Amino acid sequence: KLLKTLQVIMAQKITLAASGNHPQTFEGGEKLLTNDLHDLGLDENADHMKITFDNDKAVSYSLCAGFIISLCTMMFWPFYILFYPCIAYGVKKWAYSRVAAVTDRQLVLKQGYYGCCCCCWNESTKSVPLDKITDLQVQQGCIQRCFDIREIRVETASATNEMPELRLIGLHNALETRTKILTVRDNQNFNGGNSANNSYNPLIQPQQQSTEQLQSIIANQHETMIQIKDVLTEMRSALVSMDNKMQQKNDGTMS
Repeated sequence: KLLKTLQVIMAQKITLAASGNHPQTFEGGEKLLTNDLHDLGLDENADHMKITFDNDKAVSYSLCAGFIISLCTMMFWPFYILFYPCIAYGVKKWAYSRVAAVTDRQLVLKQGYYGCCCCCWNESTKSVPLDKITDLQVQQGCIQRCFDIREIRVETASATNEMPELRLIGLHNALETRTKILTVRDNQNFNGGNSANNSYNPLIQPQQQSTEQLQSIIANQHETMIQIKDVLTEMRSALVSMDNKMQQKNDGTMS
């Protein structure tokens, strides 16, 4: 009975400590709607963080950059002026169509654009495994600086400077987003590619929460040790009592 009690106590405390030691990876981060998750090919219960964009600034920058490029080519700027309403509409639809998220495994971006003079809508979804990312280059050219936006260029071993794997233009908090994604990638590589349930990925600044959980685990372990000590004391008393009874029985038999 004492051994059974000891096993029950140990099982309860180990389960509690294990569940407290692995918090949700992206707890507190902004989430996507269920339909958006399905569009990205992610499960609705997938742990993730939404990547947000400043679409208005991205539209203004893209239109300005397109006009400057058309001026440099000389022959195309009249067409740019002529088709500006269509171009502006297409750029705006592209910017607002972007949906992006990062999980503990991959970075996913969905976007759409018009072709054939705003007559044909095209969509594409691309994902890049985090362990394939070699670097995330944060870029801000002189035109981008005028509109106060940055872009992240996702680089892999197969990508080039001219053609990065992905371009995230005009996203909010570009430097912070880069740091978080690289932290998850490095943590995944350090743990041999284990899942989020087997390794801790600090995407959303969990320092304070981790400290509270660690203190809770230590307190639970201390309580567990006290209970184990009490059970062992009871077991020792029972064994001593049994030994005394056996000794008395042997003495009575000899006499």
